[in-house]
Amino acid sequence: MFSNPLMYCSAYSVQAYHLCKALQLCGHDIWFIDCGLPCQNQQEIFNVNEIREMYRTQHPEFLANIEERMDVLKDVKFVRYMYDTFPRNLYVKDFNSLIKKYAIDFFIAFIDIWIIDTTDGVRFECPSLVNLPLHFSPIEELTVKAAGLFDTIVCLSHDGVKQMKKLFPEKRVLRIPHIIDVDLYSTLENVDRKEIRRELNIPEDCYLVSIVQNLSEATNRKSVETTMQAFKLFHERHPEARLYMHVKLDNAIDCHEIIDHLEVPREALLFSDQKKMTKGGYTFDWVVKLYRASDVLLNATVSEGFSVVIAESVSVGTPVVATNTTAMPDNMFNGELASIYQQKFCIQNTSYWELPRVSSIVDCLEKIYNRNPEESKRKARYGIRKIREECNFLTLLNGWRALLEPEQSLDALD
Repeated sequence: MFSNPLMYCSAYSVQAYHLCKALQLCGHDIWFIDCGLPCQNQQEIFNVNEIREMYRTQHPEFLANIEERMDVLKDVKFVRYMYDTFPRNLYVKDFNSLIKKYAIDFFIAFIDIWIIDTTDGVRFECPSLVNLPLHFSPIEELTVKAAGLFDTIVCLSHDGVKQMKKLFPEKRVLRIPHIIDVDLYSTLENVDRKEIRRELNIPEDCYLVSIVQNLSEATNRKSVETTMQAFKLFHERHPEARLYMHVKLDNAIDCHEIIDHLEVPREALLFSDQKKMTKGGYTFDWVVKLYRASDVLLNATVSEGFSVVIAESVSVGTPVVATNTTAMPDNMFNGELASIYQQKFCIQNTSYWELPRVSSIVDCLEKIYNRNPEESKRKARYGIRKIREECNFLTLLNGWRALLEPEQSLDALD
C-alpha cells in the first residue's frame, strides 16, 4: 500500500490506519511503501519500532496521539521509496521495481495520486487499486490521468463515484466510505455542553460556533475569508455568538490579517493555544470535546475530498453548516448545506472551486439557531444513529472483504 498510516492528525493517515486493520482481519500481509514516514534507519526496510524511536527522540509531543496505531501496525513492514523531490517525482516504474522485488500481489494507493507521473505510459505490473478522496468537481486533470493507471477505483464519496463512472465507464468504480471511531464519540453524545465548556474554559452562556481546520494550504481552499464574513453577519444579529477557531492562525493562511481586514470583533473570537497546537498538544479526545461543546460546526469550504469533521461533529449531536459540493453532503445527517454562487478556477490545483454564498451560510446558521429544543434533539439523535450505521469499522471491513474476496458479492458496493 502506498500511503502513510502514522502521520499525526491527517485524514489520509487515520483512514490508511483503519484500512490496514481491515486488510489484516481479511488475512492479508501488509507492506507500506513509505510516503514520507520519518525514520532514523536509512535502510530500505524498516518497521514501527524504528519509527517509534524517531518520534520518541525527535518529536515526543506527537507520540501519544499515534501510539495506538503503532501497536496495531507492529507486524507491518515499511519499504522506503527513494524519491528526490516532492511532489512530482513518483513513477510507476519505480513502484514496479518494488512490486517485483518483494513479490507484491496487489497494489493499493491511498494518497493524492496526481503526484504520480503518467507521461512514460508505464502501467502497474500487478492488480492495482486506488482508494481516493476527490476534492474537486470536476476532477482535476492530473488526477484523472493517474486514475487511468489503476484497475479499480474506490471513492470515499457519492460525488466521486458519479464523476469517476462517467470518466471511466469500463472500470469498476465503487464507494467505500471513510470511517470514524464511533465508540470514542459515543462517550460524549449525552454529556452536558456546559460541563464540557467549563472543562475547556469556554463561556457557558454563549452561542458557540466552531471551526476545526488544517490551514496548511496557501490556496485558501478552506474558505476562511468567506466563513469569517458569514460569522460577522451572524454575530451582528446575535451578539452572544462566539467563534472558536481551532486552527493555526499563522499557518499558510494568515487568519489575523483576514480578521483585521474584515473587522471581525476580536471579543467575539476564541482561539486554541497556538504554542500547544504547534507542539501537537491537543489530543483527539480534546477535539471531540470541542465538537460537543459547540452549538454548531462551521465547515463551509470550497471543496472537500473527506468529510471527516462533519461526521465527527454529527456523531456527538452537534449540527454542521457545510457547502453543497463534493464530499460534504455525504455525512450531513444533522445540519444545513449552503448554496453555491460561482465556480472559480484555481490555478494552483488546476481545478475548480465551488464558492459558497455568504448569505446562504448565514441563513444556514440562522436555521440551526432557530430550532426549537425538540427539533434539535430529534435531529441530533437521527444524525448520531446514521453516523453509527454508515461510518463504523464494520462497514469498512465488509466493503473491503467483498472487494478483495472473489466469492463475495459486490452488488452492495457497485
